[in-house]
Amino acid sequence: MKHVNTYSISRILSKKCNEYDCVVRSISAAFDISYDEAYELSVKWLGHVSNQGIYVDIMIDQLSEGGEMNTEVGRLFDIDIRFCNDLVGYTLQKYISENIMGRYIVNIIIDGTGHTFALIDDILYGNPEDIEHVGEFLEVWEVILP
Repeated sequence: MKHVNTYSISRILSKKCNEYDCVVRSISAAFDISYDEAYELSVKWLGHVSNQGIYVDIMIDQLSEGGEMNTEVGRLFDIDIRFCNDLVGYTLQKYISENIMGRYIVNIIIDGTGHTFALIDDILYGNPEDIEHVGEFLEVWEVILP
């Protein structure tokens, strides 16, 4: 599987980047928007505060079908966001083996802490260590671009 180190890239492209912004980086990759656009979206809709993570339950509520963010963001970026039950419980290895294509935001737990990354076709957009430490997918959202 290919990997794009979004942490290093975001640190180069934006002064807003920090170690607690995996959700911002995954939204940037999955929505195909700049880091700064994803950051502003996360501040407005997900309550993101610089140098703090985003609580997954807030993200779930806002990204879910019919959620306020889904409607507003859909209008802003001409996208649709759907919770994807079919991939919950998958591992990265199973995802790769089934050759799944699409744009996904994936939430997992690593060492007791929530973490989020993006999968676009066969490329993982996230931290350098994500490929090695990924367990079961807890929540998965499919992002559909026009």
